[in-house]
Amino acid sequence: MTAKTRTDLNTQADTTLANNTAGEISPADVRGMAKDLADSAANLLSDKASDANVRSAAADKILTADLIESASAGVALTDAATVAVDWDAGIFFTLTITANRVLGNPTNGQPGTYRTIHVQGSSTTDRTLTFGNQYLNVVPTLTDIDSAQEYLLTIFCLTTTHFIVTATKATNF
Repeated sequence: MTAKTRTDLNTQADTTLANNTAGEISPADVRGMAKDLADSAANLLSDKASDANVRSAAADKILTADLIESASAGVALTDAATVAVDWDAGIFFTLTITANRVLGNPTNGQPGTYRTIHVQGSSTTDRTLTFGNQYLNVVPTLTDIDSAQEYLLTIFCLTTTHFIVTATKATNF
């Protein structure tokens, strides 16, 4: 059975009342409307978004307050020569680099949205982080990332192939 919308339920109730010339609604009518309302509520609950739905901006999902926090939890990026960034995989990322790295061009960029990345080194050796060719405008120069010198990167998606990045020092205390 397909769940009915609120408008459908109101229309059904109005029709039932209009056809009720004796001034009484039968118990069967009340049970039927209650069942339709329960089915609609169950359908709404099944459309609740997951963290992944929130991160990827999935269509036709219900956002609840608890998801604002849980979908924003840190997602670890994999350390590699070129670090892959999937825009849909997180809102806030963490990255610990063990050597000089390139932050790759993001995939699945959603224009008008931001992502943040907390970057730190794995030791006291300074590391360099450079950026893929889709990071345009003034790109930060990061050459001193280590276990005591961290950065918070803020990345704005202007178009699916144009990203603006800023870096803020976030020294470890």
